[in-house]
Amino acid sequence: MRPSSMVPLSKVKVKRVEGQLVLFIAGKKQQRPPFHSTLAVLERLSTHKGTIVPYALLTLVMESKSPGDPRSLHVLRQYIRELKILFRKERIAAYIAVAETVGYGLCESYT
Repeated sequence: MRPSSMVPLSKVKVKRVEGQLVLFIAGKKQQRPPFHSTLAVLERLSTHKGTIVPYALLTLVMESKSPGDPRSLHVLRQYIRELKILFRKERIAAYIAVAETVGYGLCESYT
């Protein structure tokens, strides 16, 4: 896939519209967006783009009752997987870095 056919990360926005999180890619509202919690994780990662966001902060935005719980981390991994699939499907020039035992980071891809 040529870099020119990729959507830059700067054109991916998560906005609050009437109290709901809405995903916009290249200015177009997504008709079949990911679940609310997945968008909340994407919103947190994009706010801290280029840095590792600890698991505890990400599970808090998922509205998890116990952020350190292994079940919460399992659900977080599923949301991260869903975001990776979204990036591939929509040709978004980004990837999610993993810092084991610490958290995840959203990074822009330049290739």
